[in-house]
Amino acid sequence: MLPAWATVVLALGGAAIGALAGLTGAALQRRTAKDQLTHEETEAWRKVLVETTGAFIDAWHEFRWFLRARSMESPEAPKFDTNARQQLDPLSTRCAQTIDKVMLVFGKTTECGKAAEEVDEKIWELKKEVHRTRIPWNTGTKRKIANLLDATNKAHVEFVRRAHVACQPERWNEPDQNG
Repeated sequence: MLPAWATVVLALGGAAIGALAGLTGAALQRRTAKDQLTHEETEAWRKVLVETTGAFIDAWHEFRWFLRARSMESPEAPKFDTNARQQLDPLSTRCAQTIDKVMLVFGKTTECGKAAEEVDEKIWELKKEVHRTRIPWNTGTKRKIANLLDATNKAHVEFVRRAHVACQPERWNEPDQNG
């Protein structure tokens, strides 16, 4: 039989261990819940970034292909005529609208926002030049448009690179290229 004081010490020790285990469990549960909430909020925002970026990429590819097909120096290339000029405005408007959304969600002063603004300026220059051209396009005009498309696409590639970095999950690392 244990003396009374030993029974009290054992009871207090057991209670202290139980209390410490309860506090530790509660702290871990709170931290897990907080991490889960942060993850859910981050993933929801990342989804918005990815969808907005995807919409712009789609708009740019449609606009680019429309002009690229007509700037090819080939007899089979579709002609840039009055009908094509009328089709150009809705395509460029869609690009402008989606890039405005990109700058809204990424922020105009971020690296991605700055890259988006550069693409927007290039698209505007391209559109102005297309509207200044005479119809139908001659070989020189086709080359000029093709060069402007290349410059705009280069800016677009830089935007996509920066958007990729901005959209990737925090804990995700790209696979090592060497192994």
